[in-house]
Amino acid sequence: MLDAQFVRENLEAVKTNCRNRNVKADVDRVVQLDDERKRLVQETQTLQQRANAVAKLTGPVRSSVSIPSYHRSRENGTNSSAVLPLHWTICCSQRDAA
Repeated sequence: MLDAQFVRENLEAVKTNCRNRNVKADVDRVVQLDDERKRLVQETQTLQQRANAVAKLTGPVRSSVSIPSYHRSRENGTNSSAVLPLHWTICCSQRDAA
C-alpha cells in the first residue's frame, strides 16, 4: 500500500506503474478522496474547537442545571448515563457524592 503523500508527489509514476502492472486504479480519484478527507478532518477539528469554547463558556451554568430525567432514572434504579453527555454524568455524579 502506498502512502497518500507519495502518490501525490509521484502521481505520473504511480499511474505508469499501475498501467505496467495491468492494475485498474483511478489514481486521480485517490488524490481527490485524500483531499476530501483532509478537508473533513479540518472541519471536524474546527467544530470541536467551537464546541470546546462553548463548553468552557457555559461550564459554570451547566453544572448548576438540574437534569430531571437523570433524577427520575436514579429513583427508578436505571442508569441513564448512556444518554447523557459525559460531562453531565460527571457533574451529576460529583453533585450526588457531595
